[in-house]
Amino acid sequence: MQKSAAITTIIVALTCTNTAKAADYTKNTTKNSGPVFKKAGPMMLPPPVIHPAGTNWSGLYFGVNWGVAKGLSDWKKPISTAAANVATNGADYSRSGTELGMFGGVTQGYNYQLGSWVIGAEADLAFANINSNTKCSTADTTLNWRCSQKADVIGSLSQRIGYAFGNSLVFAKAGLAYAHGESMVSFPYPSGNKPQSSVQEKMNRVGFALGLGYEYNLGGNWSSKAEYTYYAFSPQTFNGVSSENYYYEASSSLRLNVVKFGLNYRFGVDNAVISDPAPRIADDFSGEFGARLGWSGGEFKKNLWSAVNSQQLNSRLTWYDQNGGAVETFARLDHSSGVFVKGFIGGVDLLKSKMTDEDFPPVSSPYSNTRDITKDGRVAYATLDLGYDIVRSAKGKVGAFLGYNRYEQSLRAYGCHQIATHASCLDAPVPNDTMTLGENERWNSVRLGLGGEYVIMDRLKISGDFAWLPLSHMTAYDNHWLRANINPLKQKGKSSKGYQLEAIATYAATKKISFGIGARYWKFDASGYATSFNAPMKFNSDRTTVFTQVSYAFGG
Repeated sequence: MQKSAAITTIIVALTCTNTAKAADYTKNTTKNSGPVFKKAGPMMLPPPVIHPAGTNWSGLYFGVNWGVAKGLSDWKKPISTAAANVATNGADYSRSGTELGMFGGVTQGYNYQLGSWVIGAEADLAFANINSNTKCSTADTTLNWRCSQKADVIGSLSQRIGYAFGNSLVFAKAGLAYAHGESMVSFPYPSGNKPQSSVQEKMNRVGFALGLGYEYNLGGNWSSKAEYTYYAFSPQTFNGVSSENYYYEASSSLRLNVVKFGLNYRFGVDNAVISDPAPRIADDFSGEFGARLGWSGGEFKKNLWSAVNSQQLNSRLTWYDQNGGAVETFARLDHSSGVFVKGFIGGVDLLKSKMTDEDFPPVSSPYSNTRDITKDGRVAYATLDLGYDIVRSAKGKVGAFLGYNRYEQSLRAYGCHQIATHASCLDAPVPNDTMTLGENERWNSVRLGLGGEYVIMDRLKISGDFAWLPLSHMTAYDNHWLRANINPLKQKGKSSKGYQLEAIATYAATKKISFGIGARYWKFDASGYATSFNAPMKFNSDRTTVFTQVSYAFGG
C-alpha cells in the first residue's frame, strides 16, 4: 500500500513538472513561416491552434445605399384618335427605350446567423432619376410620337441567404421590387410654336427582384456591400385625352439592371455564433475600396460632311457645358506576387445647359444656328483593369495594366431658338417644354497604361495613371424629334487617339481609413459615318472630373 502511494506521488509530480515546462514554450509566427518553438525542457508540446475570429452578422441593421441603374422600357400598341396628319390608329409598333440614371436612399434589414450560414430580410428605398425616350409611332415614318418613362423612386423587399467566412459575407437575395414614376406619350408638332400634344400618368409598379452581393465587415458594427440586382415589372396600360382633345393609349413595362453599393451599421446580437475563418489564401491579398463624390463637366461635338464632297461641312452639333454631380465607387485588389485588379463604376446627373445646331451653306442658305436648352441628361461609366507592378519598394510602386472602359452618355435638348438669320425657328420658336433633339452615345474602349503611387511623407501619398485607348468603338443615336426622316439617326465611329488621365493625393487618417482629393480627364475622339446619310462624321467627347474620396484598406 505504501509502495503504491509512493508510485502515484512520483507520477503526479512528473506530470506537473512537464506541464509547467510546456507552459514555458513560446511561439514565434511570421507571415511567411510556420510556428517556431523555443525548447525549455526535455519535452516539447505544440501550442493550441488559434483561428482568427470571424464575424457575427446577427442583428438589426440600418444603412444608406447608392448606385447606377440601366435597363429597358418596352412599349406596345400606342394608338391615338387625332386630327388628320397628326396621329392615326396604326399597326402594332413596339419599341424599347434605354433607361439610364442614378439613385440614393436608405436600407433596413435583419440577419440571423446559423454557423457560417446567414439568413435574413432586407428592405431598401431610394430616390432615383432614371428615364428614357424612344420613338414609338405607327409604321408611318412621317409621324414622330415620343414614348417616355421615368422612375423617381425604386426599392425592394427581399429575403437574403448568405455564407460567411472571416470578415466576408457572400449572399443571394430574392423578393419584391417597387418603382414609382411617370409614363408619357407625346407628339411634338413639327411646325411652328404649337405646344406638343401629350398625355401622362403617374404609376406605381410592383415586380420581382433577384440579386447577388458581397458584404465586408469594416470592424466593430460597420460593414459595406456591393450587389447586382435585376428588377422586372409587368406591363401597365394607361390612356388619356390631351389638351388638344386627342385620345392616346399605350402599354409599357420596365426592366432594370441595378448596381448598388451600401454602408450599414449593425446592432449586433450576442448569440456566440461567428463565421469560419477566411481561407489561408486570403493572407496573400491586400487592397482598398471606397467612394467618391465630385463635380464633372464635359462636351460632345460632332461634324457631318457631305457624302459626295468630304471637304464640305454640312452640319455641326455641339453640346456645351454638360456638367453635374458625380458619384462613384472604386476598389483595388493586390496579390503578393505583384498582380493587381482595379476598377470603378459611377455616374453623373447632368444639369441644365445648352447646345447649338449649325447648318452651313450650300445645304442651308443662309447659315443657320439654333440654340436649345439641355436638361435631364445622364452619364454612366465603368472601368476594369488587370495589371502587374513592375517596380515595388517601401516608398512606392509602378505597374502596367490592360483594361476596359465603358462610357455612356444620354443628352436631351428642348426648344428651338434661331440666333442667326435663317428662317428656321426664327419667326416661330419651339417652346422649351418640347424635346427637339436627343443624343445617346456609347463608347467601348480598350485601355493600355501605366500607373503607380509614391509616399511623399508619413501618411501622405500620391498616385495616378495614364491610359492610352488603342481601340475605341462608338455607337450613337441621334433623335431629331421634329424630323421623322432622321429619327433615329444611327452613327458609328472608331479611333485609336483617345486617352485617360488621373491623379489622386491621399492622407491616411488611420491604418485603415484614408481621405483624398483627385482629378481626372478623359478624351474620346473618333471618325465614322451616319448610317442614313452614309456621310463621313467626326466625333469628339471629353469629360473632366474633380472629386473627394474616402477609402478603407484591408489585408497586409
